[in-house]
Amino acid sequence: MTTVINPEPGGTSEGLAEDLLATLGLMRRHLRRRAGRPWPSSPLTTSQVELARLVRHNPGISVAEAAGELGLVPNTVSTLVGQLSEQGLLRRSPDPNDRRVARLTLTPPAQQQVNAWRDRRIALVTQVLERLDDRELDALRTALPTLNAVAERLRSEGADDLAGDGPDGDNERESGSEGRTGGRNGPAPGDGKGASRRTGGRAAPDSAEIVENA
Repeated sequence: MTTVINPEPGGTSEGLAEDLLATLGLMRRHLRRRAGRPWPSSPLTTSQVELARLVRHNPGISVAEAAGELGLVPNTVSTLVGQLSEQGLLRRSPDPNDRRVARLTLTPPAQQQVNAWRDRRIALVTQVLERLDDRELDALRTALPTLNAVAERLRSEGADDLAGDGPDGDNERESGSEGRTGGRNGPAPGDGKGASRRTGGRAAPDSAEIVENA
């Protein structure tokens, strides 16, 4: 069954928010079903997924920097680092200029897996985009800056809201977020906070990573 989401012109911001979340949730769910997950043999919690995704886009990020990006306290991130390291996904190395600082990178096997997964996702979306007409493609391009702005505001406001709090959904397995439903028209996405990439000396989310949740 195909869910069709048709936003109402001139509708309320709340209605648009529900439609946006439902659309992103559908994209993410269908991509998961077809492209799989980067680490299918290692079921991860939501917080572990968010940290691994952050490190993938910011190799060499410190524990303190990761904590700031995720809105978590450094001790919580250190625990997550230990868990991912035990699973062979993350490597923690001392900063050569300050050995008190730990720098985080994905292990080579983990990087290979996630690169292959990323290529599968890009290929699937590219196939769909190639079947759209010019008007539809232009509409997507026009919407991307606005989606980026929404993602950035969610990141910055979320960091303020979560300062000093514990992890949100740390015990929830990432696989459990799939199949939720919400909103007026269809499934809502899981509760991942989004990834980050370096832009101008700090991390900033982009629209592609609103959809990504693995």
